[in-house]
Amino acid sequence: MYDIEKKNWEIINLNKKNKWVPCDLAMCYQISPTNILIFGGFDRQNRTNATFIFNTSKNTIERASDLPTVGSFSTMVFHIEDNLYTVGWNNTKKNLYKYSISDGFWSLDEDFTI
Repeated sequence: MYDIEKKNWEIINLNKKNKWVPCDLAMCYQISPTNILIFGGFDRQNRTNATFIFNTSKNTIERASDLPTVGSFSTMVFHIEDNLYTVGWNNTKKNLYKYSISDGFWSLDEDFTI
């Protein structure tokens, strides 16, 4: 975690980290003052559809609703009204993923093409 006032990085010791699956090419976005959504990525063997919510005040990480398909991410996340949007890819195509913050669920835009 980066401390803006101290201008340094700190290692976080997670409580309940047995649920956490660290991945390359995962994406994250702050969804509330104390919660960060972490999703997708590549665990060095497979792409994943796992999603987690990291609570910064409790140092806990909990499993959340999965992405509708596996995904790796290297683009921006856009926050529009109650939804997050990002482009990710799997082994066959690029997808536009949409996350409803209030409902806590993912969906895909089936008409999206690149």
